[in-house]
Amino acid sequence: MKKIGIAIGFIVLCALVPLTLVASAAAADKFPSKRITYKICFNPGGESDITARFQEAALKKALGVDVAITYQVGGGGALCWAELVKSSPDGYTIAGHNLPHTVLQPLEMGNAGYNTLDLKQIYFFESTPNVLFVRSDSPYKTLADFIEAAKKQPPGVFTVGGSGSSSANDLGTTMFNKAAGIQMTYIPFGGTGSAVPALLGGHVTALMSYSTMAVQHKDRFRALAIASEERMDVPSRSWDTTLWKGHIAVSPPPRERRMRSSRSSPMPLKKS
Repeated sequence: MKKIGIAIGFIVLCALVPLTLVASAAAADKFPSKRITYKICFNPGGESDITARFQEAALKKALGVDVAITYQVGGGGALCWAELVKSSPDGYTIAGHNLPHTVLQPLEMGNAGYNTLDLKQIYFFESTPNVLFVRSDSPYKTLADFIEAAKKQPPGVFTVGGSGSSSANDLGTTMFNKAAGIQMTYIPFGGTGSAVPALLGGHVTALMSYSTMAVQHKDRFRALAIASEERMDVPSRSWDTTLWKGHIAVSPPPRERRMRSSRSSPMPLKKS
């Protein structure tokens, strides 16, 4: 775990180092001159989709061109990011970016279809911590109730759904298992858009999702614990894993184009 932490820190640091490639001022002035494709790597209706829709109209207004949102779901986002690195490095194709997904997947999958350093940051606009949920009618009223019940079951009987493999939810479940001294089985879904119905339908015991889902589904979910120093009306804090969201492009879009897109962001970095 320590080696993985060091590797993740190194790769993230490298990925955030500004590029030295500088396009001419004349080329920068012409950007953008056509539609920009904004790829969403998870199911419609999930958190990535919701935040993209918040930005769509504002990006169109700021950039002066159409922004077309498309979906490419698979591999916990890996399929989408693998396709992104095959696109032209001209800044006209961008994608929603999730950390730690884009660090963990190349490390753990062996062949994720992309390398972390192939993806160049444009900006981050949100950080949102993991939250452990059960249904509102669940017999587990508190985190202590939940852990006690999990310990009485054979390892793996309790299941927890989440968005993608080698993702913030996957990592959060692993860390929670270790902290609580239990062994739940993690079930990956294509995104929060499909993970939420799984919990509502009783197909998983719990859901590892994000703080935005606590607000959106407050009448249907009971939040037991949050992975944040700030409890945000959630009763317990047990571990630390946070999802960072932003935009990426294939390496290397001209620096002026990345700066232009960043300055046009309608969503400054915020905690959810």
